[in-house]
Amino acid sequence: MRILFFCVLLCTFFGARSQSVVKQNEQWIQDWLTAHNEWRREVGVPPLQWNEELSQSSEKWALRLSKKYGHLEHSKGQYGENIYWNSTTVCPASEATNAWGSEKELYHDQKISGSNYQKFGHYTQMIWRTTAEVGCAVVSNGDKGTYVVCQYLPAGNIIGQHPYKK
Repeated sequence: MRILFFCVLLCTFFGARSQSVVKQNEQWIQDWLTAHNEWRREVGVPPLQWNEELSQSSEKWALRLSKKYGHLEHSKGQYGENIYWNSTTVCPASEATNAWGSEKELYHDQKISGSNYQKFGHYTQMIWRTTAEVGCAVVSNGDKGTYVVCQYLPAGNIIGQHPYKK
């Protein structure tokens, strides 16, 4: 019985240590804003501002996702949201935003419908004209990869609307 308890204690201790939140600093935040705002600049929409509350919410969801290997699902919360996973332990802001931005080639300047945005919704969320704030988090979980969540306020991808045209 003592051996089982000791094994559970060790697994809990080491399991918790392998999951780590990438700590934010001013440069880290600026990297996220720059990466997003480059895509926004291309379509002539105002730059995003950082929102710490969104960042904290993103962190909670990224921590939850990081407990599963490569499994991605949206939080279905009140914010717009982009999620990303890679198998390494590092994820610069440009990597995730460029992955989302690469969906631009699938977007053909149409309004959002209930069936079309799944192909390019990450991109259109980043460039959504009325979205003003973003907060992101990165959680690394060792061999389970790195999880990125960015949340947006107000949310984009509204059915019947165009992402960046007035």
